[in-house]
Amino acid sequence: MPTSAKILSALLTLSLFVAACDPPEDVAEEAAVAATEEPEQPPTADDPADEEPEMPRAVETTVVDDEHLGVLPDGVGVPVGEEVESFTLRDHEGDEVALADLLEEQAVMLVFYRGGWCPFCNFQIRELTEAYDQFADRNVTPVAISVDLPDEGARTSAAYEIPFPVLSDPDLLAHQALRVINEMDADEVARLEGMGMDIQAHSGRDHNTVAIPGVFLIDEDAVVLWAHAHEDYRLRPSIEQLLAAIDDAMGN
Repeated sequence: MPTSAKILSALLTLSLFVAACDPPEDVAEEAAVAATEEPEQPPTADDPADEEPEMPRAVETTVVDDEHLGVLPDGVGVPVGEEVESFTLRDHEGDEVALADLLEEQAVMLVFYRGGWCPFCNFQIRELTEAYDQFADRNVTPVAISVDLPDEGARTSAAYEIPFPVLSDPDLLAHQALRVINEMDADEVARLEGMGMDIQAHSGRDHNTVAIPGVFLIDEDAVVLWAHAHEDYRLRPSIEQLLAAIDDAMGN
C-alpha cells in the first residue's frame, strides 16, 4: 500500500475511535442526570474537600411552560380569591413564626419545597436567595416551607445565607392548609432510600409525606392573589415568571 494511503487509513481509524468514545448528546445528558442522583461520596486524599463541604447538591430545574404557569392540579392548592387559614411553624432557629404575623408587614410568597435533600429544591431556593432584593422591592417576602426539621432547615439556610424565613412543618400544618400534600408510595420511598435520602430522618416523623412543589402569593388579608403547583418536582416557575406574576397580581 502506498505511504499516502497508509496515512489516510490511519487517520480514518483514529477518527472512528474518537467518535466511538464521544457518546451522543442524549446519552451524555442521561449520564449527567444519573450522576446527580447518586449519593455524595466523601472526599479522598486525591480529591480534597471543597471549601464549602456542606453546600447542598443542586440540579437546575426546568422552567414551567406558560400553559401550566399559575395553574393548580385538581384537588391541589388554595385557589386565587380564597383566604388561607393561619398557621404557626418554627423557623430554622426554632422560633415560632405565625403566618398572621408575617402578613402584618407585607404580602408573602409561600414556596413549598420537598426538603433540603432534594437537589431541584435547592436550586430553586438558591435562585430565590439571589433574587431576594427584587422581591423586597415589590414588598413581598418569600417564605420557604418544607417538612424538614428546624435543624435541617438551618443547614439549608446557612449554606445559601438565605435572607427570608425558612419554616419547618413536619406535622403538615401548612401543607394541609394550602393543600399541597404528597404522600409517597413505597416504591418512591425505596427509590429515594437507594440514593441515600431518608425522608423520615429529615422530618423526624414516621410519615413519608412531602410537599407538592407550589407557590402562593398571599396579601395582607391572607387572600391568595396568585397560585401555582405542579406534581412534577422538576418543573418550577422561573424568577422572571414569579416577578411578572407579582407585578400582575399586585398591579405594580
